[in-house]
Amino acid sequence: MNIKYFFSIRILGLALLGVSLLFSCQRPSDKPGAITVRQLQDMSEMATVEFVVSRIIRASDTPSWYKYGDRKILMSAGATIKAGIDMGGITDNDINTQGSSITLTLPPASLISLNMHPESIQQEYESRGFFRSPFTNEERYRFLRQAEEEIRESIPEMGLLETAESHAVLFFESWLRLMGYEQVEVRIRK
Repeated sequence: MNIKYFFSIRILGLALLGVSLLFSCQRPSDKPGAITVRQLQDMSEMATVEFVVSRIIRASDTPSWYKYGDRKILMSAGATIKAGIDMGGITDNDINTQGSSITLTLPPASLISLNMHPESIQQEYESRGFFRSPFTNEERYRFLRQAEEEIRESIPEMGLLETAESHAVLFFESWLRLMGYEQVEVRIRK
């Protein structure tokens, strides 16, 4: 099976906006607000990037001694991949404050979800010899599972996790400045 992919990026702006509104609804003061580990852990999984990937699935079934004729199929499928930071992994050691400066260490980005959309699965082409039966639903499902596995394997090539980490750093730098901190350092735990 030969599979090609194309992808586009969408930032989860609404999620980031919602989290910033949640924490910025506090009364402004001269001192920076105290950030607690519990507040950050309550964010749970924070998706910071979403990729939409399209896969082209091409498969052929060549004849053998007991099969006469060949079968070919071409399908397309779309998937949404979300990645971000698991905020449950933050500990007391990850937040260091001194006056108006703060250092926040975030866990590395991870895959949050990979969803193949049933409505996006299309059979583009099918060809079969006269004596051959059409592809079964089990065979089609196997092709889709293989495509999903190939998408998972190609995540490092897409730069998805690096993008999720850079978006998380930018978000928390901005958010901590809004909270009143003047010197902000946000880094990713290795």
